[in-house]
Amino acid sequence: MGARLGDSELHGHLWGTEEGRAIFDERARLGAWIRILVELAGAQADLGIVPRAAADAIEIGRAHV
Repeated sequence: MGARLGDSELHGHLWGTEEGRAIFDERARLGAWIRILVELAGAQADLGIVPRAAADAIEIGRAHV
């Protein structure tokens, strides 16, 4: 049994569907955060807050996560 109620064989069905659980899956959640950080770095580069090279490096690094 997992640490979350949604992982419970007995009670898991009470906490949503497989599709819903996939949205909040750890890998999906981390992927969403990384996409947000890439977009943030790009916007900051556009405004001159961070160097464009740094934003580009963050976007390239996304592929390795």
